Amino acid sequence: MKKMLTLLLAAIGLNTACSQNFENMEVKEFAELIADPNVTILDVRKADEFAEGHIKGAILLDQFQSDFVEQAQAKLPKDKTIAIYCRSGRRSANAAGKLADIGYKCVNLKGGILAWKEANMPVIKEMIDLPRAETPDSVAQAMDGFFKQAASDSMDIHSVMIVRDGSVIYSRWQSKGVDTVPHVLHSVSKTFTATAVGLAIADGKIALTDKVIDFFPDKQPAEVSDNLKAMTVRDLLTMTCGHDVEPTGLRGKNVDWVTAFLAHPVVHKPGTFYLYNSLGTYMLSAIVQQVTGEKVVDYLDARLFQPLHIDKPKWEESPQGINCGGWGLYLKTEDLAKMGQLLLQKGEWNGKQLIPAEWVAEMSKKQVESINPGTRIEQAEERGMTKETSDWMQGYGYQMWRCRPGCFRADGARGQYIIVVPDKNAVIAITSDNGDLQGELNLVWERILPVL
Repeated sequence: MKKMLTLLLAAIGLNTACSQNFENMEVKEFAELIADPNVTILDVRKADEFAEGHIKGAILLDQFQSDFVEQAQAKLPKDKTIAIYCRSGRRSANAAGKLADIGYKCVNLKGGILAWKEANMPVIKEMIDLPRAETPDSVAQAMDGFFKQAASDSMDIHSVMIVRDGSVIYSRWQSKGVDTVPHVLHSVSKTFTATAVGLAIADGKIALTDKVIDFFPDKQPAEVSDNLKAMTVRDLLTMTCGHDVEPTGLRGKNVDWVTAFLAHPVVHKPGTFYLYNSLGTYMLSAIVQQVTGEKVVDYLDARLFQPLHIDKPKWEESPQGINCGGWGLYLKTEDLAKMGQLLLQKGEWNGKQLIPAEWVAEMSKKQVESINPGTRIEQAEERGMTKETSDWMQGYGYQMWRCRPGCFRADGARGQYIIVVPDKNAVIAITSDNGDLQGELNLVWERILPVL
């Protein structure tokens, strides 16, 4: 009889051998336990079950994925108790046993989410972490090739996360990449600044046609040229403010960056000449702070970071206490993937419109012709750059780039990317320390896109 019971339990996914190495808890005890910040809550159901209602703060890891244990080891801290639940408590008992076998202290919710609901305990229906799905063999093989080729080409890739149909199907951290540590984003920061501008426009605080000098009447040069007078918010967004060379050399100096920008010669009529200009993005940050009374990072916190369950990030500032805008933001790889998924979903998240869909469309479409940072469009031919070979010549939107395969991206120095691929319903987030940016994108197009 005992043998038959053991076989029956094994058939439904339970293991009697591991039943002694974790604790089963009733709902009341479980609720008291998870109030402790040193407890991590784990939901081991499928993504669609999780979305229908889960315990607040729960991490989702589908127990039926073949790499469940590996994902758990990568995501769950060993120094915290893991409070696990599923629908009825049976699957989570199996998961608790597996994790306890490798050194985790685990507690299982007896009766699962069904018992939790029957006790009138609260559930929520919003995503905190992106749901996980099993990595297809084709993707696993393609990524092995991606990393081998990157290593052969001396590319220091720190992390890659791929989201398809709303679920993470692949993630890997290596070298200096750590899943729990925010990574420097360089110019990926610009996309977040443009998002803040779009929200300020939606709030009625600014308009694309507003003149830049009107925001800073006390910081204008003694003589304001006609071109400076004509410069608009849109010109800053599209890198067409009219500068012939980018203002540089301000970082680390105790000067007023807005004053320095406005004093810089505006040689070209704004809107007619493209020049990549990070200080122009700083001006967007300064404008948002001027009209909202909040730094961009604070303005975005309640409107973007909190709804996406992104911890309020570090964002470097000028001596005047204004977020740098064009650089200086730090986020984790999954944070980047969430932002990409939000853009893929046209600004909608958990049933709420966080960013106006029209603004996402304007950010991500070609607004002007473009060229690599540090290069002028007229230099493309002499440097051997063509639209067929360069992902920096596909057009620039509002602080975002178009790509050769028809997708779009946020793009930062040393190979930081949020790549949004609408026709594949996919997002690719990458962090790295790599000087060959085109080579890195080529690897994405050659190795990853074909298997999505």
